Amino acid sequence: MAWWPNPTVMIGVLALCAWLWPHRPDWRPPDGEVRTDLVFMTVVQLAVPPLVGSFFVYLLIAPARRLDLPVSALWPHLWPVWVQAVLMVLVVDFLRYWMHGASHENDTL
Repeated sequence: MAWWPNPTVMIGVLALCAWLWPHRPDWRPPDGEVRTDLVFMTVVQLAVPPLVGSFFVYLLIAPARRLDLPVSALWPHLWPVWVQAVLMVLVVDFLRYWMHGASHENDTL
C-alpha cells in the first residue's frame, strides 16, 4: 500500500522550503507572513472546503427529498468517465475560484 503524506505536513514542508531556499533572496517572506500563509493554507485550503461541503450537503438533503428525485439522477452517470471527470473539475474549480476571490475581499478569510 502506498504511503501518502498528510496534506498539512506537506504544506508545512513547502512553506519551510520556500522560506529556507527561495528562488531569489528578495523573495524570502518576512516571518510574520510565513505564519499568516500557514494559517491561511491550513484553514482555507484544508478545513473550510470539507466543512462548507458538509454544511451544504446537510442543508440540501431535506429539499432534495421533498423533490422526490433520486439523488443519483442529478449526476450524468451515463456520460463517459473522462467527461464526468472534466465536469467534476469544472464544478470544483468554479467553487474554489469564488472562495479564492472572497478571500481577497474579506479580511476574515
